[in-house]
Amino acid sequence: MNIVMLFVTLPKKEKKNMNKKVCFTILLALGTMMASAQETLWLQCNESLPTPTRIMPVRQSDNNHQNDGAVQHSVDFTVDRNFSTNYHSAYYPGHIKVTPETPAELIYDFEDVERIDDLEYVPRQDGSLNGTVSEAEIYVKTAADSDYRLYQHCQWPLNMDTKCVHFEGGLIQPVSIKVRVLNGYGALASCAEMAFLKMGKELTNTDVFADDLCTRLKPGTTRADIERIQQPVIRQLATELLEGTYVTDYRVASYDCYDSPQWLAEQWKTPGKCYDQLQGVTGIVVEPGKHLVMVEGLPEGMSATLKVVAWYTGLTGRSFDGGNPEIKTYDLKNGSNIIDHDSRWAGLAYIAYFNDEGKASKCPPIRVHFVGGTVNGYLTPDQTNEQMHQMTAAAPSRFIDVVSRKVHAVWTSAGMHEFCKADDGKSPGYRQYMNILDTLITWEQRVVGFEKYGRVPKNRTLLYVNFTYGAAFQGGLGISSHVDNERGLLNCQGLLYNDSESVWGLGHEWGHQHQLKPYFCWGGTNEVTNNLAAYYVLMHLGYRYEQLHWGKREGLEKGVKHYIESETDDCILESSDLFERLCPFVKLCNYFMNEGGKPDFLPDLYETLRHSQVTPDSTNVIPYVFNFIRTASTLSGYNLTPYFERFGFLRVKAFEIDDYGKYTYHLTQERLDAFRRDMNTLERKKKLKPMPADMVERIAHTPDIEYEHPHFEN
Repeated sequence: MNIVMLFVTLPKKEKKNMNKKVCFTILLALGTMMASAQETLWLQCNESLPTPTRIMPVRQSDNNHQNDGAVQHSVDFTVDRNFSTNYHSAYYPGHIKVTPETPAELIYDFEDVERIDDLEYVPRQDGSLNGTVSEAEIYVKTAADSDYRLYQHCQWPLNMDTKCVHFEGGLIQPVSIKVRVLNGYGALASCAEMAFLKMGKELTNTDVFADDLCTRLKPGTTRADIERIQQPVIRQLATELLEGTYVTDYRVASYDCYDSPQWLAEQWKTPGKCYDQLQGVTGIVVEPGKHLVMVEGLPEGMSATLKVVAWYTGLTGRSFDGGNPEIKTYDLKNGSNIIDHDSRWAGLAYIAYFNDEGKASKCPPIRVHFVGGTVNGYLTPDQTNEQMHQMTAAAPSRFIDVVSRKVHAVWTSAGMHEFCKADDGKSPGYRQYMNILDTLITWEQRVVGFEKYGRVPKNRTLLYVNFTYGAAFQGGLGISSHVDNERGLLNCQGLLYNDSESVWGLGHEWGHQHQLKPYFCWGGTNEVTNNLAAYYVLMHLGYRYEQLHWGKREGLEKGVKHYIESETDDCILESSDLFERLCPFVKLCNYFMNEGGKPDFLPDLYETLRHSQVTPDSTNVIPYVFNFIRTASTLSGYNLTPYFERFGFLRVKAFEIDDYGKYTYHLTQERLDAFRRDMNTLERKKKLKPMPADMVERIAHTPDIEYEHPHFEN
């Protein structure tokens, strides 16, 4: 037994106030030391677990890959054991479309290999779907074959889950395996890793347990029975269960099925803008090395994966140089799963259990047991602020999950502990912080029509910390902000009263997740229409127009001065000021939601646009501009063409728009005249009313809608 002696000396006047704090710190330190010793014991036991052997090809080749000059996104990236690098078919400057007629082929050659049991295709893990393979053919050639033969035709859902091809009885003496990609998202092909596995020995000695998850011993099990167990992990688990010292909190839990974020994005018409793909928060840390994970209840034909996320990978800065976390994905099955976490980094564990057909509510939960897993815990609204304050102080990981009703956030443990204060600026504010995040998302979902039209998902959205990008951004995983911003983003007092920029930033990035592309997110509006949600979220929080950043106020005011109070032939989509471009949308919605007597104008607008049917005209944005004007007019009851003409949306000219891609604005007089005739026809048929003479000015000068400041429980 090791005896630890701690001596603390304090000045007399500080002793009284510090006694409790010192006692807590000593107990916390002792508890951490004991937990660390136990974790080390489990890691030592885990090293004895049998794992599959990864078979490496001697050569690999492809027929089509992206060349970025210094970087060749070739098939070599599929066997580099790095999930952050990807093979990618050519997309720029020339897009070589991947189709059944022009497939992408990835070829892997082997020498002196006895057997391959499984092929695992790991899609890109950065959250983007581009190139994710949905249809492929697997061709094999063994020592007994003179040429390739088709082994399996695969059709896979569009998600980040690992896809497995099992070679029944093993592929004996393989010479080559060819993966022929017939279809991928965006007519592209991509791959993070392609693994070839020879299965190891089965896990033994589990017959002492009374359940499939190995959480209870069979009645009558003795210490002598346990000492005969040869497998160290099973012996250690059985020993702790017998002694009553095994902690199941967080290690054993149920995980609900969720609708796939990709499926939801398809329903919402927000392609590539996904809610949280790490819904199954576990509160478990997975260190590099071997781990045993037990699973039960996974329905036949459905898949679940374990995702281990290293939120920090050694890079710090503000230049976006590798800002994405490292995500390792491991396929799960019922029974025992031996995970060999092949990484330099420990990560937090997440269960990804999704349904791709919108039927998650009909799928049963699964139960998972991380045997001897290192417990980090996670914060939830049903805990007390004091409990969560202790958790953030003692968390073994640098990061901690914050799981509220609508938001899954990942911040540094130290940041949450130090900066998450209530609106009094002093006391811990974890519960209030989660209430604020949930309310912001509720308002945003209300704005975009989710609430009114029954689209509010069970899924949460993801907000996470990064270390290499100075501002906030919305990416393939969710929305993210730099670690240096934690002081402001975690402070309830600032969010509620005097930090409009932090609130706007959250609304802006979540606004990206809800943008209807291309119906309300055409070229020239990618960084504009998302700000409509940011504006309303901020106003609902009780902020006033005067509290907006001066640059935003200046742009909004310039929109009225430039287009309404002055004569100009300028097209608003040529303006370099994003808030000048935002102005007509804010004014229009404010008017009809208030004076116009249509409080649901904005959610109705989103939902109607969601059902748009527009015939594209190459990269020309005009069809989407026309569609928006027509839709807004129908909902308002007025022919709003004069309003949009005054605001510079309808100019007979042509120019290019560079807005996360190349677009064009090309409006001819003939096309404009035809649109005016169509809108005038709707007037004659009494489907729309003409705008009164002063209506454009009244809309343009409508005041901001003000809301009372809400109260948030802590």
